[in-house]
Amino acid sequence: GVDAIRAQDPALVEEEAGRLAEGVRKLLTEIRDGGRGLAVGHSPLIEAAVFGLTGTVIDPLAECEGVVIEEADGRFRVGREYRLT
Repeated sequence: GVDAIRAQDPALVEEEAGRLAEGVRKLLTEIRDGGRGLAVGHSPLIEAAVFGLTGTVIDPLAECEGVVIEEADGRFRVGREYRLT
């Protein structure tokens, strides 16, 4: 996951997570108040974007798993994680 990569190359993780977070921030501005968005994927990109947005490292997501990102006052945090097990 993100922690393993960060242990090897923290600068890479910070740079890429920040880039991914900026892309997600732009997408989130398109969602109306009270609306929701869904990101689907099976790669470390979702976990890296979560880290970049929230500063929180989540365990790797398996297929069909996800995480809710909540925004309040311009700050993002991890809400609920949806896991199959």
